Amino acid sequence: MSNKPERKVICILGDGSFLYGNGFSALWTVAHYNIPILYIIDNNSCFSSTKSVHIDYLKKMKEGDIIDNIIGQDLKDPIIDFSFAPKFFGIQSISVDNPDYLKEALEKGIESLNLGKPFLIDVKTLDTSKFLTSWL
Repeated sequence: MSNKPERKVICILGDGSFLYGNGFSALWTVAHYNIPILYIIDNNSCFSSTKSVHIDYLKKMKEGDIIDNIIGQDLKDPIIDFSFAPKFFGIQSISVDNPDYLKEALEKGIESLNLGKPFLIDVKTLDTSKFLTSWL
């Protein structure tokens, strides 16, 4: 697996990246080969990198209020709880919606890695896309 088993592998990615990429396929592979990886998902319920581009474009095209509901950029209705997906594959996971519990979740994730097992933490965060500046 690795020539440095003492090193921990931690994958931090957004919810949009998990959905756009092969997140579910990756979880199957991790479970099948019992690869000790800690996934941390920044779950802000939107595709913030592309949403910020749309918001910047709308700001340049129109003075005044920005449309809050840009079609196809929000991952709401239903809200996705990514902590359920790993359980399909027998991977332990936890969902965190309060920063006070993040340390405990990280400790559980590291403990799982120390046992040679994968783990996923679904961290609920705020949609900050309207505060980002795109490359436009």
